[in-house]
Amino acid sequence: MLRKKAVIDERIANSPNECGLLLVLSGNGKGKSSSAFGMLARALGHGMQCGVVQFIKGRNSTGEELFFRRFPEQNPAIGFVVLDELNIALKHGYLDLDQVLGDLQARPPMQHVIVTGRGAKPEMIELADTVTEMGMVKHAFQAGIRAQKGVEL
Repeated sequence: MLRKKAVIDERIANSPNECGLLLVLSGNGKGKSSSAFGMLARALGHGMQCGVVQFIKGRNSTGEELFFRRFPEQNPAIGFVVLDELNIALKHGYLDLDQVLGDLQARPPMQHVIVTGRGAKPEMIELADTVTEMGMVKHAFQAGIRAQKGVEL
């Protein structure tokens, strides 16, 4: 175990790359948004400026479109952005996939972005640095248990 840790530590020490990451949290399991907001809390704990955009599963608001029109010009001081349920907005065609991918590529070089939502497009997965597929093994609701405060509410 110590040998394995030494190898990993050496790889980290010799890694020349430091850049903003694009992370995608997708899949049918629970915890995608919770994970993103946990990372947001970590970023805030490190004193980073953060932004959150929550995409509503509907077409009533076009604020998301306005956000993406100016996304490449966003303040480079914002080091961490959560785009919660963006995959759903893309799935329903509320936003143009090519435009979103272009905007993500044009973001400030040290800005980390987390995209959540089921059904991540293959192009989003290809662009991402890290992709996590959340899978449900078992859920309390299947046993008739309602969502609980502090866990899902």
